Amino acid sequence: MQFLSYIYRNGRWISVPLFVISAALLVYFILNMIRVVRQAYLLSVLLLAVLKPAEVLSEMCAEAS
Repeated sequence: MQFLSYIYRNGRWISVPLFVISAALLVYFILNMIRVVRQAYLLSVLLLAVLKPAEVLSEMCAEAS
């Protein structure tokens, strides 16, 4: 019970740094997820270009115009 009363008394001082740390970790993981998805998309386009070069080239030209 002593631990719970300590947390209750000092909740503001504990919660602020934990909130900042959790927000920073959330941003870090979101940025890493974006990077992984971009890399996976690039790999899938390259793989398609190897397997079906004519179709991928025509789709890329259609998207560019």
